[in-house]
Amino acid sequence: MSYADRAAMISRFGESEVVMLSDRTDAGAIDDAILDDALVGADAEIDAYLSGRYTTPVAASRMLQDIACDITRYRLCGGPTPVTEEIRARYKDAIGFLSRVADGRANLGGAADAGEQAEHLVEISTGAKLFGRGKGGLV
Repeated sequence: MSYADRAAMISRFGESEVVMLSDRTDAGAIDDAILDDALVGADAEIDAYLSGRYTTPVAASRMLQDIACDITRYRLCGGPTPVTEEIRARYKDAIGFLSRVADGRANLGGAADAGEQAEHLVEISTGAKLFGRGKGGLV
C-alpha cells in the first residue's frame, strides 16, 4: 500500500511540476519509474518513523498522503530540479510531524496505536479472600 500515487502528486503540485521533477531524459512526460521509486522511498521513510508506535503500513489518510507527496517531491529534487526553500520547508515540516508522532507528542487520529496500547495495558485479577468471617477466611 502506498500513501501517495501519481494522481496525488499531480493534484498537489500540478502535472508540469511532476514532469519537471521526474523527466530525466527531456521526454516532456512524467517518468513513472523515477516517480514510483521516489514514492516507494517516501513510504519507507514514513514507515520508519511510524513503526515504533503503529503497525505499518498505516491506513491511508489525507494527512499521510500530503506528507508522502512533500517527501516525494523533496526526494525528486537534486537532479535538474534544485531544492527550493519551499520544498525544503515542506519536507522539514513533514519530518517534524513524523518525529512528533514517533515521540508520542502527536498522533495520527484514527489509526490504532499498537505500540502504545501493548505497552501500557493493565491487568487486574482478584484472588481468594484472605480475611473475613466464615468459610475460608483467617478470622
